[in-house]
Amino acid sequence: MPVSTFTIENAFAEVFRSEAYRTIEYSLGPDPMKIGTMVGGTDGLIAVIRRFLDVSQLAGDWFWAVERFARLVRPDTYLFKTDWNQTRLESITIYCRFPQSVSQSELEQILSTCPPLHWSGPSMDDVSRLFEVAGPRGIGFRFGMSGSNGSALYFRVPLTFRQFRKEKLGPLMKLCGFDSSIAEEIAGEVAGLYRTGLLGVVGLDSADEGSHGTLKLDPANVPLRAIQSWLQDHEALSGYIQQIGRLASTLRAAFATYFGVKFDERGLSGWKVYFAVKPNELSPAGSTRVIGPRELSPALRTPQY
Repeated sequence: MPVSTFTIENAFAEVFRSEAYRTIEYSLGPDPMKIGTMVGGTDGLIAVIRRFLDVSQLAGDWFWAVERFARLVRPDTYLFKTDWNQTRLESITIYCRFPQSVSQSELEQILSTCPPLHWSGPSMDDVSRLFEVAGPRGIGFRFGMSGSNGSALYFRVPLTFRQFRKEKLGPLMKLCGFDSSIAEEIAGEVAGLYRTGLLGVVGLDSADEGSHGTLKLDPANVPLRAIQSWLQDHEALSGYIQQIGRLASTLRAAFATYFGVKFDERGLSGWKVYFAVKPNELSPAGSTRVIGPRELSPALRTPQY
């Protein structure tokens, strides 16, 4: 790409054209100036990401560490997320789905050879025992252009939301270092969003210095009306709620692929709404197909924000 016409957004569109044509996911959060885009793939996606980062002269050492991690773990699926503030790229995140569950000692040993990648959140073995699963299903690594890097683990939990609320949420507060008093606040914030009844994915962000990290819940296949009502209750700008509604209308979506809600030790700390689109499956009339939850989407299409 000629230097005179180079922009990062043009580089992204050029490099990821094929991936985005198959499936691209858009995410919107509290700031109407910001948008996230995500594409997915298998082994070949790493080479495409490398091309984009080389062209854009971004994240050299960090991506070298991600490549080393990938060679050691051999993930079966990758997702690549970019977060934009208008045309300015603010962060990138690479999600890796484990081909099989890993223990905390195994993951710590691998990460020790891939600095600066690390995990400093709750004990993943303790969380796995609480959720009665073999281990986390995947991990995400985030690189911020301002230098704020992080990681997150994702657990696929085979429980209903009601079971999670009654049996697991209180103990999870203790593992996360949160005060037990906010458990019911968390449950109340998301109870109306779990329309399918199934919990699905729980994400845990690595703790920064002086904090306990964050807990992320991602109800899937959420009706747009439920999301708009939730945003109104949380005093989101009415014009922005309408903007999200217009995007959904353009995509002919009556539901969001999922709605991510994030909590820290103080309670609610963020939200994002996600729409996954398959441009290569346009109807004859030219309408866009918005896809609902699939095996891959609830497992790893989880925001790092």
